[in-house]
Amino acid sequence: MTPLHTPSNPAIRFPTAEELDTEAYSQTGGWKIELYLVPSKETDDGAPKVVEFQRNGPGTPAPAYHRRWRHITTVPAKTVGESVLRWLQSVEDVLLALDEHYLGSEWDGHNHIGKWNWGPDDDEDLAFESALDPRDAFEHYWEAGDWFVDRNSWEDFCREFKMDPESALSEAWREVVAELAKKIEDATDEHVSGIEEYVENTAQEYREEQKNDEDRE
Repeated sequence: MTPLHTPSNPAIRFPTAEELDTEAYSQTGGWKIELYLVPSKETDDGAPKVVEFQRNGPGTPAPAYHRRWRHITTVPAKTVGESVLRWLQSVEDVLLALDEHYLGSEWDGHNHIGKWNWGPDDDEDLAFESALDPRDAFEHYWEAGDWFVDRNSWEDFCREFKMDPESALSEAWREVVAELAKKIEDATDEHVSGIEEYVENTAQEYREEQKNDEDRE
């Protein structure tokens, strides 16, 4: 029998890997993504979904503040979106069980407040928090400068990938940089951010060194 929900046919709608990716977020800038479960009783089509909320500093979307959404976890800067999506798919059954605990919302005279069938300190609520801890499930991007700590010159890269260092002196040197960056990306299983920019800087340094040597001669 085919399962009712699989990663290719999820019972919960998830954001895309691209929407979950935080490669562009600076680790010192404060930007991050918060993930929330929107219960089935709060969606237009009656299907639960996970939504992402980008924030810098403090801030909570109104439905979460009024307990109509449930916070799942935080996605920090430089996190690989594909790994976040895989983790969400792996805890789909937990999220479906969590959805069943939502009773709907009630008007308190000012706002619609979500009701769950436990109190704020209920053990079962804490058990869901533990089950939704991603721990080491998220993969992260390396900064190129950290990844290439032992290979930090144009000559180092060319030696490793069997390319002529003087190709950086040709008119088509930017195409050479792009070619080398692609080779480096294909050769690593890690997620490294800013490879081409880093390699281009090393090529620029090599070009300037060669020009300075010519001037001295």
